[in-house]
Amino acid sequence: MITRQKRISDAATQQLLLDIHILKTVLLKLPFYGLDPEDMPETSVLSQGMYAKLIITKTTQIEGILKLVATPEDMLAERFHILWPSGLAADLQMILNLKGIVRRQDQQRILDSLGSV
Repeated sequence: MITRQKRISDAATQQLLLDIHILKTVLLKLPFYGLDPEDMPETSVLSQGMYAKLIITKTTQIEGILKLVATPEDMLAERFHILWPSGLAADLQMILNLKGIVRRQDQQRILDSLGSV
């Protein structure tokens, strides 16, 4: 089943970036919820744990996608290589759909520039 992505406005992209940052902070503190500040360990065991690694990995991926959606068209192919080095043309096409660039001709121009970066 093919799903179509809805356009994310610039304001919504910025708000989502702020929200994901706050969500990441809350999720990383969640295992310590309800503990007295005196009971919290000096060095967080979480920083080396699987839970923290998962949270950081997934939120970093989401932040990367949102940063690409916020990137101006003329810089998109270059930034795509930087933020998503293993990304494929299909991934860039998803970003273009989220940006609201749906005309095939506009998408093809940007996809072609991906190969020249």
